[in-house]
Formats: sequence, structure tokens, C-alpha cells
Amino acid sequence: MNGNGEKNNRANTWGWWVEIVTLEEPCTYYFGEFETKHEAEEAKHSYIQDLREEGHQNMLVQIRLCLPEKLTVSEAELSEEELFREQPGLAEMRLAS
Repeated sequence: MNGNGEKNNRANTWGWWVEIVTLEEPCTYYFGEFETKHEAEEAKHSYIQDLREEGHQNMLVQIRLCLPEKLTVSEAELSEEELFREQPGLAEMRLAS
């Protein structure tokens, strides 16, 4: 389910998204889409809390202007090329606080 309560697993429009990468069980989650970066920043805390309640303690979080192909991507779904390519913006990601 995305940040707007939609049950699909595909984003439909470019916009601001909260991207959270969990580290214990590598998985990338996208929550959104938001009209402004500020709205995404404000909303990210509830998504972090939800993932913590599911047992994820170590997460990288960033706000991105993007169009995710999928809203949830597990490590098992990534190709070897995707696993090892340099991720743009990774240096900007922050541990969830």
C-alpha cells in the first residue's frame, strides 16, 4: 500500500516520494506521491515508525523526486546488475532518526 492508501504496487506519476531502505532484510519502500518535498518530509516519520513496529531498526531514508517502477522492492527481486550498481543519491541518504 502506498502513502495515499492505494493498494497497487506501481507508481503512476512523478512526484516527491519517501524512499526507505531497510538494512536487516534489504528492501526498498516508496511512499507517496507528494506534491511538495516538505509534505514528504513531514510524512516520513509515520512510515519510519510503521517499519520500526514491523521490526526494522536500521533504515536509510531520503526524499526523492522520482517515478518508482514498484512501491516495494525486495533484494530477491533485484538483478545482480541492480544490486551492485552505484545508486545515485546514496550519499544523501540518512539513517532514520
